[in-house]
Amino acid sequence: MKKKYLWMMAAILICGLTIMSVSLSSCEKANAQEDNPATRDRC
Repeated sequence: MKKKYLWMMAAILICGLTIMSVSLSSCEKANAQEDNPATRDRC
């Protein structure tokens, strides 16, 4: 039971980190493509 809990927590952590890194990189790409520097802090 303890091993199952540990694997579940590890999977949640890996998925969360992956989602955060993808969203941050897409935000940086969107900001780099914008012409107006005043609206860069939306993400």
